[in-house]
Amino acid sequence: AVRNLLEYSALKTIAEQIGIEAVDRRHTVLSVKFHKETRVEPARLMSIVSQTKGASFTPAGVLLLPLDGQTAAGEPYKIGVTYPLSGPQGAWGQLLVPAMEIAVQHVNQSGGVKGRPLALVIEDTKGNPEGAVSAMRKVVQVDRVEAILTIFTNVVSAQMPLADQLKVPLLSPVESPGLVAKSQWTFAHSPPLDRKLPLIVARWKRDNVKRLFAFYPNTPIAKPSSIAVTAAIEKLGIQYEEVLFKLGDTDFRGLITRAKNFKPDVIFINGHGTLDEGVIVKQIRELGM
Repeated sequence: AVRNLLEYSALKTIAEQIGIEAVDRRHTVLSVKFHKETRVEPARLMSIVSQTKGASFTPAGVLLLPLDGQTAAGEPYKIGVTYPLSGPQGAWGQLLVPAMEIAVQHVNQSGGVKGRPLALVIEDTKGNPEGAVSAMRKVVQVDRVEAILTIFTNVVSAQMPLADQLKVPLLSPVESPGLVAKSQWTFAHSPPLDRKLPLIVARWKRDNVKRLFAFYPNTPIAKPSSIAVTAAIEKLGIQYEEVLFKLGDTDFRGLITRAKNFKPDVIFINGHGTLDEGVIVKQIRELGM
C-alpha cells in the first residue's frame, strides 16, 4: 500500500509537471486530458499518436489511447462533412464537427464498420451556396468521399443538383417541406416544418391568437416556411405579417419596430438556429415587447 501510494505520488508530480489535468479509463479507452496552458511538443505528441494503433488527439485537447487493440484498420470509409466553420453560421460547425469527430473515434475504437475505420473529410461551406458547391466538389472529386453530411437549407439546395450529378448521397437535418423530395440522392433526418406546424397551430388556436408576426432569414428556408404558415393559419382567420432578416446582422430594431407596430399576439421566428435569433429575441425585449 505504501509503495502504491509513493508510485501514485510520483506519477501525480510528473503529470503536473507535464501539464496533464486528468487520466481516465472508460471501457477500452484511456483518455489523457491536458491543461489549456500546457506546452506540449507537437512532434513528440504526434509521434505517440502515429506509433500507437488507434490513438487520436481531439480538438478539446484529449489524447485517446485504445487498450484492447480492437480498433479498426485498413482503408477507411470516407465521409465528407460540408459544414460552415466561418461566417454567420460558423458557430454551428464549430459546435457540431467536434461531436462528429468524437463519434467517429468511438466507432473506430469499437472495430469500425466491417473492420474498416471511418474518416471524416471536413470542408468549410461558409454557410453560403457558392461555398457549399465548392466544398462538395472538393470532398467528392479530390478526396473521393462516399457520402456527405451537410446542413442548412440554402446549402443543401445548392448541393442537391450536384449530388444527383455525381451520385453521392447527402444527409442533413434540413426541415424545409418537400425540399429533399426534389433529389434522388438527398435525405433528411429531421421532421420538416409541415409535420411540426400542426402542433404549433393547435397552440395558437388554444390561446386564441388573432395576430401573428413572423421572422425568417433571407435564405431558401423563408419561402417554404412562409407558404406553410400562411396555409396553416388561413382557416383560423389569423392576421399575418412577416419580414426577412439578414444573417450576420447585429441590429434588428427596424424590423422589430415594424413588428411592434403590427401589435401581434405571437411572434414566430423560424430560422437556422443561429446567433441572430437570440439577438432578435434580446432586442425584442429591449424594445418592450
